Amino acid sequence: MCSSEDSADQTGEVAALRDVGIFSQLTASELADISELLVERSFAAGSIIFEVGDPGDSCYVITAGTTQILQGGIGSERIMAELDATSVLGEGCLLHNEPRSATAKAKTDVTALRLSRSDFDHLLEEDHLGAYRMVLSMAAELHRRLRETTNLLYGLLLNPVPGEAPAGAEPDLHGLRDKIEREWSVY
Repeated sequence: MCSSEDSADQTGEVAALRDVGIFSQLTASELADISELLVERSFAAGSIIFEVGDPGDSCYVITAGTTQILQGGIGSERIMAELDATSVLGEGCLLHNEPRSATAKAKTDVTALRLSRSDFDHLLEEDHLGAYRMVLSMAAELHRRLRETTNLLYGLLLNPVPGEAPAGAEPDLHGLRDKIEREWSVY
């Protein structure tokens, strides 16, 4: 599954982290503190990064490669998203203690930086401002997803688009379900 696990090299990573949404509002000092906690992990193409039901004990920042987010059982898996460099997998796990709700699989060789929930919790306990800025960034992303999903739901249920469905047809609830699954999966 993993081919290496080494401490993250901080030189270029601090600058690269600024391109990642949950780190974009952090100061250079805060980024440096957090980069000390990141552990580099490598995954060969086709390997599983985590599976649905696994403990949600960390998040991963993809630095190279492409990862697929999958839902469903063996043989009936659906690709919910494909994530590339600067994407974060499982950031919701930093906020709650629940099992993974999806499977993450390396589509190509993937390099990622792992941040454990226990390290993140320690930052919060120490009142590290960077950790609080990360929480605000995650809350903003969740708010964006909620607003987008609410607008989609409103549009589908209350104002069907004329001409897109035959008269009397039901709104595209399957499309809505797919959208909700993609947007709200807490990898």
